Amino acid sequence: MRRTVVDRRLPTSMSRAVVSLLALTLSVELVLSGVSYLLSGMLHEGVVEQTLSTLAFLLAVPGGVFTAWAFLAFGLLGLVSTWSLVGGNADTTERRGDRAGGEQVVESDPVGVLQRRYADGEVTDEEFEEQLTRLLRSGEESDSSPENAETNELVE
Repeated sequence: MRRTVVDRRLPTSMSRAVVSLLALTLSVELVLSGVSYLLSGMLHEGVVEQTLSTLAFLLAVPGGVFTAWAFLAFGLLGLVSTWSLVGGNADTTERRGDRAGGEQVVESDPVGVLQRRYADGEVTDEEFEEQLTRLLRSGEESDSSPENAETNELVE
């Protein structure tokens, strides 16, 4: 099934999106802090060592290799948690679509269903016109709707 921009949805709750963004920000900061401190400890001299030491200091890594490893571990754990939050939301949306018979929106309007099928290429031009005429003649759609008024003008 192909997906369009219309089928994509925002996260179900705004709080979930905010938590994901904060977790991502904190996790990236922790990973950068841990890696920069560990790399600065491995290199003994030169511009690279001074740059990494400065970066570790600016990112507020207290002294100690154990602390740097802890920052790195918590940062990676945060990245995995953020990924599961975002990925879990996408899985839930897809499962909801599967339960609805594969369609995100179930239309009860016969003309709308016919138009969607025509747009997807399931119905040819002749079949579309024939079925639209049959629907309008059978009176399944109310005559007071603005869509029906436009369609009647097109058919006549």
